[in-house]
Amino acid sequence: MAFATTADLVEYVPDIVENGIENFDDQLTKAQADIEKMIKVRWFDQEYASNTIYRLHRVGAAWDATKLDETQWTKCCVYRALANYIFPMLSNFRPEGDAFREQIDFYREKFNEEFDLEFGFGIKYDSNDDGTYAEGETHEFVQDRLIR
Repeated sequence: MAFATTADLVEYVPDIVENGIENFDDQLTKAQADIEKMIKVRWFDQEYASNTIYRLHRVGAAWDATKLDETQWTKCCVYRALANYIFPMLSNFRPEGDAFREQIDFYREKFNEEFDLEFGFGIKYDSNDDGTYAEGETHEFVQDRLIR
């Protein structure tokens, strides 16, 4: 399922479709793939892909992005798509700059803030694949040591 749709994008940037492009599904799909990879690398691979049997039993040995709660990542997906795919496509990248380049920086920062915030609240991952996210299926990401 999709983290975000063009309708979600229009909710955050109402005039985005006035730039000659009506559908941003491809850009949102790319942003979703980026987010799924980032979650896998930053959370799943570090916390649950170890040899700790308890942890593997709790979540499952194999990463499955479809077990994520897509509604949790809508805002992140919109911000990622705007910063990395949509505004770069609309910008002319002239030395004097343009409004789209300023928005790239703004939405990149918004994405980083929102992504960190979601990790702090806990990642909803339906480990038993029953279609609901029980209390034990919200996994907080705690980094208690410096990783170099």
